Parts: sequence; structure tokens; C-alpha cells
Amino acid sequence: MVIALIVYADVLIFLNTIVDYLLLLAAARVLGKSVKTFRMVLASVLGGLSSLYIFLPRQNMIFELLYKLVVASVLSAVCFKNSGIKAFLKSMGVFFLISCAYGGVMFALWFVFKPYGMIINNSVVYFNISPVVLVVCSVLGYFAFCIVWRIFSTSAKLALRCNITLFANGKRVDLRAIADTGNSLEDTFGKRE
Repeated sequence: MVIALIVYADVLIFLNTIVDYLLLLAAARVLGKSVKTFRMVLASVLGGLSSLYIFLPRQNMIFELLYKLVVASVLSAVCFKNSGIKAFLKSMGVFFLISCAYGGVMFALWFVFKPYGMIINNSVVYFNISPVVLVVCSVLGYFAFCIVWRIFSTSAKLALRCNITLFANGKRVDLRAIADTGNSLEDTFGKRE
């Protein structure tokens, strides 16, 4: 028995705009960048519009990957003020990986639980549920990400990094390292040293 679900373009764009905003916010947090709200909203709207890709006939995996990379590139270029190709590739890569993680979680939910009203086509996810429920779940997911990020990011503060140079076989390599004296240990939850 095949059940047809109706996908509303306005709901699709709105929900993907909200999700893209949260994904860009998470990427900005990982990158340690302060992003202007206007740039983030504009990139999110472009991301929401890119979800119209769901209406195209099913594409092969290579085309989907290229499409997602192009979208991640455009959103990163609009959202993050990059100064050079290295910064651009880093911001695009972080955003792409966070988006892949989010997409992986959505695909796992769809694969394991087969929820009614969830559609995945061309790697775009659509939920035939209340927009409020999806937005609330996405916001809760973002806060869970922030908690996990806070726990793991405090173990390697930028202030404790230093430059080192290694010499081997007549070659020289300059690297960034984390200074670890053993005296910078702290209780992750209680914030006691």
C-alpha cells in the first residue's frame, strides 16, 4: 500500500531556513566566529530555498554530493566573512560536516523508526508534522550540541596553544601545539580546578 504525502513548498522552505540557521549557528560556534545576524539570516534563507531540490526527480549519489557541496560553499561564503581560500575552505568544511551529521541523524531516524510523514528525497528531509514541533526539536538539538561543545572545547583552550618546530632528517616542520603542564585540569561539570 502506497501512501502519498503532500509536500508544501512554503513549509519546506520555512522549516529548512530554521534548520539551516541553527546549523550555521553551530558552525560559527565551532569556528569561533562572530557572524552578523543579517548574513546568517540571508544564508539561511538561501539554504531554505535550496531545499526545493526535493521536487526534482531522484538523482544519483555523486550529483547529490556535488549539489550539497555547492550549497555549503554558497552558504559559507554568504554567512562567514572569509579572508582567503584557506578560511573559506575551513568554514565550508565545518558547515558541511555539521550538516552531514544532522542529515545522518535524520536518515537514521527515518531508517530505524520509519516515522509517518517523514520524506527523504534527493537527500532533502521533509517532515509532515507541525512546524512548531520541528522547530522546537531543532532548537533542543542545537542546545544539546552547545552543551556537548562546551564540555569538549574547554579541554583545549586557544590561550594554551603554542608554536613548535620539529626537526628530523634535515627537514623542518612548524606546528601549533597545546601546552599541557597537567596544572590546567578542571572539573568539566563543576568548573573547579
